[in-house]
Amino acid sequence: FAFADAVDRHTAVQVALRSNDWARALEMADSLEKAADGTSMAERAAALSELAAARYVQAEVERASWTEAPRQWVSVGEEVGVLLHIENPTDRTLVFEDAHLPWWNLLGHNEDLASLWEFTLETLDQDAVGNAWKDTVRVHREAGPAMTLAPGESAIVMWADVVRTPFAVLRRLQLGAILLPGSTMWGGRRIPLRRIRVPKAEILAYPRGVEELMDSPLGSLRKALAVDTPGLEPHIALSARFLAEDEREEGIASLIASLDESTGERLQAVLTGLLWSTGHTALGRDPAAWRSWWKAKSR
Repeated sequence: FAFADAVDRHTAVQVALRSNDWARALEMADSLEKAADGTSMAERAAALSELAAARYVQAEVERASWTEAPRQWVSVGEEVGVLLHIENPTDRTLVFEDAHLPWWNLLGHNEDLASLWEFTLETLDQDAVGNAWKDTVRVHREAGPAMTLAPGESAIVMWADVVRTPFAVLRRLQLGAILLPGSTMWGGRRIPLRRIRVPKAEILAYPRGVEELMDSPLGSLRKALAVDTPGLEPHIALSARFLAEDEREEGIASLIASLDESTGERLQAVLTGLLWSTGHTALGRDPAAWRSWWKAKSR
């Protein structure tokens, strides 16, 4: 085992790591470590093999893990829940162990913390007249005892919260979850792990009583557009959003027709309805652009 050969292999592993080719990096690092056993390169080879294994495990678990949202939408006051599936796709048993990092004092503990879940809830609230508000909340929770996953096995963790006010017409909730373990055993060696990210889940939330609009969106839209009464802006925007495929063209035609007779917040609600029912965000809130678009579409 020549020193020049060891240097070449060491460089090759680093190139694979920089390219995020974790499987290749792990394969080459293991080969280097075996070949370097008992030589002056042994310690460096072992460290590189440990790094490659950590990156490989993290990437493989992230790739296989997924998020399940049992409900696609909820209303204010209801509980919204998400199931996080953490899967082990490797051919070895993984034991996600405690972190014991004193600078992770996120829960107000005086002692070192165990592994943590970091939940990030991003909310985007939109009202019927074009206003929007963003908010981000991070919550840390101890993951509890070490999580042991045999090859092909998965664990399910549930996150749940209640949709609260203040609230506009539409709230888009995005939940991101990260498991912060300390380490796992891999081939008889404890390797450090950083973050294991679970894909984001998205759920929509609406005001109470929205089912009535969902049941008859076109009829609700016609009724709301037929009277010039303040306070009906949410009905216009949401009814347009819920239009079924076979009634969308008729609903859009009603919205376009109401542009000329609408002003103020009512006009903005009509424009919101057009944006939500068509998805043509490039037209923005320019009534003239919407009239031109509809004229060209109707030719």
